[in-house]
Amino acid sequence: MKRIKAVHPYHYPTGSNFKEKPFFAWKDMGGLITEGIYPSRFLRKFVHLYDILPTVTSKREDVRLCFVQPLSLYYDTFSSVLSHEIVPFIWDCWPIFDEKLCKWIERHKVKACIFTSMEAAERIRNRLPLLKVLVITEGVCCEDYPAGRKLVDRDVDFYLFGRWPSYVSKTDLSAFNHKRNGNDEEFRERLKNSKITVNVPRCDVVPKQTGGQETLTQRYWECMLSRMVMVGRAPKELTDLIGYNPVIDIDRSNFHGQLKYITTHIEDYQDLVDRNRETALKMGSWDIRMKQVMEWLQSLGYNI
Repeated sequence: MKRIKAVHPYHYPTGSNFKEKPFFAWKDMGGLITEGIYPSRFLRKFVHLYDILPTVTSKREDVRLCFVQPLSLYYDTFSSVLSHEIVPFIWDCWPIFDEKLCKWIERHKVKACIFTSMEAAERIRNRLPLLKVLVITEGVCCEDYPAGRKLVDRDVDFYLFGRWPSYVSKTDLSAFNHKRNGNDEEFRERLKNSKITVNVPRCDVVPKQTGGQETLTQRYWECMLSRMVMVGRAPKELTDLIGYNPVIDIDRSNFHGQLKYITTHIEDYQDLVDRNRETALKMGSWDIRMKQVMEWLQSLGYNI
């Protein structure tokens, strides 16, 4: 029986390094690990673009669990693809990358894949019906996101970060104490000190052909753990998973009025955000997902 080891993702000095979270959850649960080997920064762009390595042999006892994005697929698997069977754990699998990903899967004789999006998994499975597929939603490191103060005691009325619809950008926010994005330190502080944010799936702001698909991203867990009122739209993956809608549906025709109403009646939303945090603590962690991954891999015959 082959044993499977998780490969430590490349650590970007100034990046979010979100792929390290499930890696460390795997490690903390007793999973075997190995360090990754990655090209120098001088070769990074070249390796990002070209799949230059063949699979010479995959008969070794070790199988490699690699945390990857199709955008950097060749780089993310550089230390493993030459001589090991690989199980890729895939984020950000947009339609524009389907051809690249499928060719890579076939070339390197990949037998099993893990996706964080049901929509992406179904597209790839339709093209490669013999591929074994597991779908799990994105998780989060719950301890990174404190509950913060009660809504009525928070200083920032409205916090915009990441992506948001164009009609939000056109809304006059001068009447509200609002903030946008910020560095990592500001982001952490604003999450726990803001009352309201806008949260919509990627497909609501990005065209389908360039990566717009509906999926549950870490962003929802971050807001739920931080007890912010989310205005926007919840992805079906989230409502199916937790059994209710944690998001206030956005009023596109009168967003300013909706924002004013919520800030004026902010105490009415405390029960909702409290429930959202309790739900995220129970269902949002990477530990839960990596346990699912381990059980699935064992069902395929791999030794954990």
